[in-house]
Amino acid sequence: MSLVNFEHWADQCPNLDYDNAYRAVTCQQHKNFINPSRVSPLDVNILYTSNDHKRAILQCDNVTAVCLSPLLSRDSCILEPSLHALRNKYLTGHYHHQEWEHFAGFACMVFGHKVMVAQIRDGVLSFGTMGSKADRDSVSPIKQPRNPGILSDQPETKWMASTRIIKANTGFKSLLDTNDTIPVYDSCDYLFNFKNDLDCIAETLLLWHGEIPPNSFVVVTYTMTQYEKDKVFYLSTNIIFAILFATEYADNFSDVKEEEYA
Repeated sequence: MSLVNFEHWADQCPNLDYDNAYRAVTCQQHKNFINPSRVSPLDVNILYTSNDHKRAILQCDNVTAVCLSPLLSRDSCILEPSLHALRNKYLTGHYHHQEWEHFAGFACMVFGHKVMVAQIRDGVLSFGTMGSKADRDSVSPIKQPRNPGILSDQPETKWMASTRIIKANTGFKSLLDTNDTIPVYDSCDYLFNFKNDLDCIAETLLLWHGEIPPNSFVVVTYTMTQYEKDKVFYLSTNIIFAILFATEYADNFSDVKEEEYA
């Protein structure tokens, strides 16, 4: 896993507001919104969604937990599904050193496993929608090598999710389909309050139009689920929406947005 130091955020994103960054990293919990790197495992529970206990979803106060993690973004494919064998939308990014260690320990602890395999590739964690198989003609026969998951010697494999939707009183869909919209809210010029603004984020922030630029400071929100295959437990991080706080070249990207959406 390729990680980033918090002290380098200012160099990476010169337009980043320090207060926004500090609040994003240190946020612990607001209702069923949780930061897995900061919240106590004792404050959450899991709900098994299959009779054999092979599938489960993370909850907080017996409601589906909406997780938040600050990232340095890398790959953004949130507008249209990818053209890989498993067609889905996704966002990938780097964790801060300490936040990743806490996240990995939290995930294994709450789901009750010493080892889990996560959606890690090329040193970044992927947050995605459910997938659908692409047409054979559009898929390259060459498969890229994949990196191991959390604390594991097992290679990661792609999960073809079922069409089952977990219903919960969260105000959000727990698992997005390939064709669902992934909202990205623009907080680059707004001091975001995680206690007050999460409940009314759609009314508080404008939408960011376009893919999230690489090397941006972004908070991704997602649900956490597990599934078991061949006696190996896999962790899925299912994206819901994202909050953009700063880009590497904010001025340049603003000009691009104005041209594209004028």
